[in-house]
Amino acid sequence: MIIALLTLLNNFMKHLLCSLILIIFIAGCGSSSQNPIQLKDFSNDEPVKKLGHRLINLPFGLNALEPSSEEAQEIFIAVHGGSSEGYEWIHPIKTIDTRQKHMYFYRWPDNGCFQDSSEKLSNQINDILNQNKSITKVSLMGHSYGGILVSHVLKHWNCLLYTSDAADEGLGVDL
Repeated sequence: MIIALLTLLNNFMKHLLCSLILIIFIAGCGSSSQNPIQLKDFSNDEPVKKLGHRLINLPFGLNALEPSSEEAQEIFIAVHGGSSEGYEWIHPIKTIDTRQKHMYFYRWPDNGCFQDSSEKLSNQINDILNQNKSITKVSLMGHSYGGILVSHVLKHWNCLLYTSDAADEGLGVDL
């Protein structure tokens, strides 16, 4: 009888442990994270360090910081430096933004070489320009190691940008 009770208790403990593991797993999969940061979040209500943390935790790649605007004639891309905490971009992005600019933040793996990330950024810029013919200007600003990446983009970027006058005549301007 004691052996039967021990076996029953052992089975109960196994089921209890499995149930706890399952509950912890399901709870960990919940979406408790905040939405990706947007320019409208850059208020004085939230501490700059916290905003920077949200900015630097965006996924790798080119991240729009505001909804697309038909008024935008320029895209502005901020590129972080090595070991960035993101907060150093909060004030400049808030200050530089206008209705005519569509603001982006380029998040890249800064713990290695910049060449692959530079090529990816170039391709993403070209995709935006191909999708939105009203963009007439691209501004890139890099901080520290991000400035090296931006320099590499500008040195190797192959883009044919059409200006409104040149487009009427089928002429493009190489950048």
